[in-house]
Amino acid sequence: MLKTVLLNGKKLPVPVPVKNVDEALSWLEEYLVGPRKTITRIELDGVIVDDHHMSQTLSDSSRLVVQADSAIELAIQTIDALRNLVGVMLRDIKHCAVQVYKMQADEDQSFLNDFLSDLVLILELAEHLFGLVGGHIEPGDLLAALELVNNSRVQVEEARKQLNLPVVARLILQFLEPQIQDVSNRLVAFQKQVLELDSPR
Repeated sequence: MLKTVLLNGKKLPVPVPVKNVDEALSWLEEYLVGPRKTITRIELDGVIVDDHHMSQTLSDSSRLVVQADSAIELAIQTIDALRNLVGVMLRDIKHCAVQVYKMQADEDQSFLNDFLSDLVLILELAEHLFGLVGGHIEPGDLLAALELVNNSRVQVEEARKQLNLPVVARLILQFLEPQIQDVSNRLVAFQKQVLELDSPR
């Protein structure tokens, strides 16, 4: 039977008999995690646990590590990831545009693929973020800024399909760079609003 569990870095005794991971999580959710938090990471003996390992038997020597976060905590983590990604894109965007402008249609375009994939990732992370804070903060200005980025991304994809790389480069420099900078600025304000939600009243 499991004797202790590490929850958010704190070692806690397990006073009830739990035979497997599923029973351990049920006990944690009922008595320690509470309704405002969600278990976001489970590790057993150094291995990440997924749905297929929930029935795995636990022993006295098992090391169960659990991370539980609130929606606001997850939102803060998501904003950090977004700001980092946006910062990297802004640092590299001029170089990307110059490379695209010089490029021939039959040349390797992997760096452009990466750039466009990062744009999609920004939009997906933002959608996840808005889901986490829904009902608490109106996305307003940040959402509008992201919609402009997505519109420009679609235009870039269209120009690329037509092999019009000078237009792709122009769209990146003239539209996407200032739009991504605007997203970066608005993320700072949005982060302040989320941090206010997390601060004790």
